[in-house]
Amino acid sequence: MKSVRSLARPAAVFLTFSTLTAVPSFAQQSSRILEEVIVTATKREQAINDIPVAVSAYTSTQMEQSGIRDVSELTAISPFISFGSTESSASGNLSIRGIGTLGTDPGLESSVGVFIDGVYRNRSGVAIDELGEVERVEVLRGPQGSLFGRNTSAGLIHVITKKPNMEEFEGYGELTVGNYDLMQFGGAVSAPIIEDTLAGRLDMVVTERDGYLEDINSSDTYNDRDRYMLRGQFLWHASDAVTARFIMDYSERSELCCGAPSSQKGNPLEDVTNFPNTRGDRGLDSDADPYDGYIAVTSGREQTEEMEQAGFSAEVSWDLEKSQLTSITAYREWEIVLEGDVDFSGADLLFYEEGSPRSQKFETFTQELRWQGVWDGGSWLVGFFYADEVLSGEFNPRYGADMNAYAQRYVNGAIPSVPNAYQAATTYPQGPVPSGSGAQAQFISGEGIADESEQNSESIAIFTQEDFDLADNLVLTVGARYTREEKDITIDSVNRFSAIGSGPGGGGGNPCAAAAANAATAAATGAPAATQAFYNGARDIVCGIAAITGPLITPARYKSDRKDTELTGTVKLAYTAEDDTLYFINVARGFKGGGFNQTRLSLLPLNSSGDSLEFDAEKADTIELGMKTYLLDRTLSLNGTLFYSQFEDYQLGQFDGITLKTFSIDQIDSEGVEIESLWRATEGLTVTGAVVYTNNTYPSDSNIDAVAPTTDGNKRAGARLSKEWAATAGVTYTAPLSDKLIFIAHLDARYTGDYLSNSSLDKDFEEGGYTVVNGRLSVADSGRNWVVEAWARNLTDTEYAPIQFDPPPIQGRGGNGRIGDFIGEPRTFGITARRNF
Repeated sequence: MKSVRSLARPAAVFLTFSTLTAVPSFAQQSSRILEEVIVTATKREQAINDIPVAVSAYTSTQMEQSGIRDVSELTAISPFISFGSTESSASGNLSIRGIGTLGTDPGLESSVGVFIDGVYRNRSGVAIDELGEVERVEVLRGPQGSLFGRNTSAGLIHVITKKPNMEEFEGYGELTVGNYDLMQFGGAVSAPIIEDTLAGRLDMVVTERDGYLEDINSSDTYNDRDRYMLRGQFLWHASDAVTARFIMDYSERSELCCGAPSSQKGNPLEDVTNFPNTRGDRGLDSDADPYDGYIAVTSGREQTEEMEQAGFSAEVSWDLEKSQLTSITAYREWEIVLEGDVDFSGADLLFYEEGSPRSQKFETFTQELRWQGVWDGGSWLVGFFYADEVLSGEFNPRYGADMNAYAQRYVNGAIPSVPNAYQAATTYPQGPVPSGSGAQAQFISGEGIADESEQNSESIAIFTQEDFDLADNLVLTVGARYTREEKDITIDSVNRFSAIGSGPGGGGGNPCAAAAANAATAAATGAPAATQAFYNGARDIVCGIAAITGPLITPARYKSDRKDTELTGTVKLAYTAEDDTLYFINVARGFKGGGFNQTRLSLLPLNSSGDSLEFDAEKADTIELGMKTYLLDRTLSLNGTLFYSQFEDYQLGQFDGITLKTFSIDQIDSEGVEIESLWRATEGLTVTGAVVYTNNTYPSDSNIDAVAPTTDGNKRAGARLSKEWAATAGVTYTAPLSDKLIFIAHLDARYTGDYLSNSSLDKDFEEGGYTVVNGRLSVADSGRNWVVEAWARNLTDTEYAPIQFDPPPIQGRGGNGRIGDFIGEPRTFGITARRNF
C-alpha cells in the first residue's frame, strides 16, 4: 500500500472541495433549480446524487451541443475518459482514470466495459460507431464487479438510446455540411402503432467525409468517414404489468484507415524517405512534421477498413406485486477486414493482400435475468448472466517487393565488418537436403503466412446486491458476483514461403530460418566467438525484420484452454446529511478475464505448444471516499471522489522485437481525486466543469523490467504510466433574439496534461499537455422546432498525438527507431440544420 504522503496532493484537493459545502445559500431561484438526473447505474432508476457511486451522466442536449456522435468523442466533456486507436478502429482503447487495455490483440478484453441499452459490447473498438439519438450516457468509474461483472475493472460506459414514443408522432431530420467535404444526414421517426400498446421508432445516420491526411503517392486521403447506421425499435405494453422493448440495428463502414505520419525517421538504415523501391514511390514525406497533413502509402496498397455489425435485443420487464423481473436477451455479430499497406510508408515492405486480409469477427449471445424489489428495511436484487462468444480471425501478412532490398541494406549497414553480411547470414550452411546446402534464402514478394484462429468463450455469473437502511439517513449496500468463465482457442498456422530448393537464391523464401540455422550451426560446431557473434547478431536483425510473420513458428494446429472463477463485489456505506449532502465510502473488487493472444506472434519459436498464448486474469481492488451535494439553493451541483486502486496481474501487451506477448505485471497503483460540477448561473447561463488528478504508477519493486523488458533497456519500475491531470469546462448561454427566436452559444474545452504516448515509457514518447476547444453558435425558434448551427471542433487547431508507435518492420525499439504518430483530428467546422417534428 502507498504511504500517507503519496495521497497528500489528491487529498488536499478533495478536502478543499469538501469545505465548499459550507458556502451559504443565495435567495431561492426556482427557475434555476437543477432538475434531478435519473440514472440506472445500480440497475434501478435513482437520482444521480442519491447513489453512492462515482458516476457522471451526460444528456442528449450536452451531446448535441458538443457534437458528440460516438463513444470515443465523450472525451470532449468527460475528463475521466481517454481514447486512442492505432492501426484500425478495432484497436480503439477507452480508459477511465488513466487505466485501459494496453495492447491491440483482440484476445485482450476491455478494462472499460461498454453497454448500449443494457447489452455488452465485446471490445472498446466494437462500440465505436454512430449512436443516433440518445437519452443519456452514464460513465461509472472504478470496478463495477457486482452488477456488471467482468471487464469493468476500470469502469464502464452505458449508452441509453431514445425509446419509441407511445403518446404521439415525433421525429427529426438533420443535415450537416462541413470542411473536408463533410456530408452527414441524421433522422428519426417515432409513432404509436396501436394506441397505448405498441409504438415504433426508426433512427438512421449516414456520414461521408474526406480524410485529413493525404498520401503523397496517390493523393488519396486517409482517416476519412464513410459509414451509416440504422436502428429500429418497438416498445410494447403487453399488459399493465409487462413491457417489452425490441431493438434491431445494423451499421457499416468502408474507410481508408488509419494513416500515421512519422515524427522521427529512425537511423539511416531504417529511414525509407529516399529508399529506392520497385514502384517508384516516395518512402516518407520529406520532413518530419507529423502535422503537415501528409503520409506515404505504397501505391496500389491502400489501407482499407471494412466493418459491419448487426444485432438484436429484447428487454422484457414484468412488474409483480412487490418486485420486478427483467430479462435482456441479445445476439450480436461484428466483423472487420483490413487490407493493404502495413508498414506505414511508401516502401513496399509488408501488406495484407486483397482476398487474404487480416480480419476479426465476433458472434455473441448474452442473456441477463434480474429479479429485484424493496422491503421495509431497504431493497434487494438477484440476477443471472450468461454469455457465449466466438472470436474468429485471419492473419495473413505478406512481404512486399522491397523487403529483400531493405533487409540487405539493413544487415550490410549494421555489420560493415563482414563483406556481404546479408548474403552470408541468409545462405544456408552446407549439409544434406533439406538443410539448404549453401543456397541463399530471400524475402519474396507476396509470400508470408496464412493463419486462422478461433476462440470460444462461455461465461456464467450469478450476482446480488442489497441495500440495508441502518437508519433514516444511513444505508449499507452489499453486492457480490460469482463468475465462471471458460475459453479455448485453436490457431491453424500455415507458412506461405517458397520451399528450400526454389526461389531466386535457391534457398526458399524464409531468410529468418536460414539465419537461425547458421547461428545454430555455429554454436553446435564450436565456431570462434566472433563468428558466433556475427551469426547471432545477423539472425536477430533478419528475424526482427520478418517478425510480423513469425517465420520460426512451426506450421501446425495450436490449441489451449483455460478456466477462470472469480468472486467480485462491493460494500458501500452512504450517509445523507440534513442538507441532503451525500457522503459515502465504497470498497469494490473487479476483474478482467484472462485469455489468449489471437496470432502466432505469441507462440514460442520452434515449439509445438500453444500454452504461450495464455495470459492471466486481471484483478482490481478499489476504495473510494465520495460526496455529492447541491449548493446555492440547488442551482449548483458539486460532486467529488477520492480513490485508490491496486491492480494485480495487470495485462500489458508488448512487442519485444520478435514476438507479441501479453505480460502479467504483478501490480500497478492508481490514486487520485475527481471533482465535477454543474452551475445554472442565470436563467440563460449554464456552466459545467470537471477535473481529475491521477497518479498511476508501477511500484518501485514491480516485476515489469524482469518479465517485460524493453529492447532499449528503458526501466519502468517506479515510473508513471499515464497523465496526471485532465479537465473539462463548458459554457452554454441562451438568450432571446425576439418573441419567436432564441440564440444559443456553447463552448467546451478539454485540457490533457503532460503524458507518455507509448507504453514503453521511453523519454522519446514524452508529450506536452494540450487543450482542445469546441464551439457552437445556434439560432432556433422559441419552441426549438428548428435550429441552425455553426460549429467547430478543435477550434484552435491544436496539434497532438494521443498514441505514438514504432512501425514495422523494425519494432520493439522504443523511441530509438522510426516513430509513427496517430494524430488527433485537426480543426473541423460546418453548419447543421435540424428540424424537429
